[in-house]
This record gives sequence, C-alpha cells and structure tokens, in this order.
Amino acid sequence: MTQKKTETGASIVWFRRDLRINDNLALAAALDAGGDVVCVYIREPRDAFAGAHGAAQAWWLNESLEKLDAALRARGNRLVLMTGRPQDVLDTLIEKTGARAVFWNRRYDKASRDADAAIKQDLKARGVDARSFEGFLLHDPMTLTTGQGKRYSVYSPFWRAFEARYTPPDAIDAPKKSAPAQRRPTART
Repeated sequence: MTQKKTETGASIVWFRRDLRINDNLALAAALDAGGDVVCVYIREPRDAFAGAHGAAQAWWLNESLEKLDAALRARGNRLVLMTGRPQDVLDTLIEKTGARAVFWNRRYDKASRDADAAIKQDLKARGVDARSFEGFLLHDPMTLTTGQGKRYSVYSPFWRAFEARYTPPDAIDAPKKSAPAQRRPTART
C-alpha cells in the first residue's frame, strides 16, 4: 500500500468500531507513513453509539479492546485508552507525541460524519495529515447511487448495481510489527 508519507513525527491511529488489525486501512496507512505509531481508542461518553453500554455491550467492548491491545503488544506497540471529546483527546495526543498525522476508519451515521468532517477540517487547517478510510462496510454507502444521484430505496436494483461495480479489495494482512511511539501518553486520561 503506497500512501503519502508524513513529513516527520508520529502517526495516530484512532480505533473506533473496527477493533482489529487485519484489513485495517487506517493502521496500514499509519505504518506506511513511517515513524512512530500511536494507537488510541477514545471512549466518547456523548456518542449514542459509544456512550453508556448495557452489560453485554460493555463486556464485548472490554474483551475486544483487550484483544486489540494484546495483538498490538505482540507487534511491539500498545493501545492507549482515553475518554473525552475526540477533538480534545486528539489535540492532547498530538501535543504529547508530536504527531503529524491522524488516521481513522469512517463511521457512517450522520452525527459521526459531521463530527469527522469537522475534526478533519480542523486538523488539516493546522497542518496535520488527517485521513479517513472505508472501515467496516462492504462498500462506502456514499459511492453507490441511482442514475439520478440518489440513494437506492429498493433492494433488487441496489444489489444489481452493487454486483456490477463491486471488486473485492486486496486483503491487508496484520502487520508483523508495529512502530511504537517513543513518547507515550499516559494510558488513561
């Protein structure tokens, strides 16, 4: 995978709903950028999808984060867990690590799309390489539309259009090694 290289400094990988290292475009981009890689999961209390959890959701999230951390540790890195408003947390991490890039996989609900757009715009305005990637969906819902440019509302025409355009992405293997960040933020803030 060839991506634009960051100038210098660390890259931050912001893990969200895609708690895996295989086929993770954001992680692959950070590793390809060179330099240190800071892997972070941000608990967002105000996000309806990431805030308060029932017992089963909390158990699943805890287990998933532990497995992700173990996979990263096996490759020489670790997962930093933080809580707060994502823009504030990312700003803190950028300041503490000297990061020049932030990569994440997209979420597709309207509130998340709006928040991501604002974060990306702010980071880019400050000279930080901010990129998001198709994460956990088979295809980006914004790219498949009818001849009138609208979203499909009937499944059969959608499926025919999807099959006509879909090409499976190249598999991205789990990295054998991850570049650890030299200056680590505290694990929880």
